[in-house]
Amino acid sequence: MFNQRRSGSNAAFSANEPLSKRALKAKAVGLLALREYTRAELLKKLSPLAQTPETVLAVIDELAKDGWQSDERFAAAFSHQKSFKQGAALVAQGMRQKGVSDALIAQTLQNLSATEQTRAHLVWKKKNFPKKAAQMTLAAGRVRLVF
Repeated sequence: MFNQRRSGSNAAFSANEPLSKRALKAKAVGLLALREYTRAELLKKLSPLAQTPETVLAVIDELAKDGWQSDERFAAAFSHQKSFKQGAALVAQGMRQKGVSDALIAQTLQNLSATEQTRAHLVWKKKNFPKKAAQMTLAAGRVRLVF
C-alpha cells in the first residue's frame, strides 16, 4: 500500500518514462545530499532514468561545474572513512571499484602512506589494549575479593 501511494504521488520519478534534464538534476542533487558520489557512480545511477546518455553527462558536467559533484571530495571522504579499518591497498581497491581515476588514487595513496604506520599502531592498540585493560580490571577485582 505504501509503494502504491508513493509511486502515484511522485509522477516525475516514475520508472516508465525517461526524466527531463531538470528532473535528472534534481535526482542527482538528492543523491549527492546523502553522500559523495563519483562521476562514474552518478552515471550508472542516472543512466536508466534518462532519455540519452548525453543528457546524463550534461547534468553531471553541470553539477561538477557548480561544485555539487567532485571526485576529489569523494576520494578524500572515502579514504578518511576506510583508512581507520583498512590499509592503503584496500582503500585503493575500493576507490578503483567506485570509478576514481588512477591519478587521484595515486595522490590519495601518497597521503595515506605517510600515516599508515600510525594508523596500523592505533588499530593494533584498539584490538589488543581493551583485552589487557579488562584482564587487569578482573585481576584487581580478584585481589579485592581476597582481602
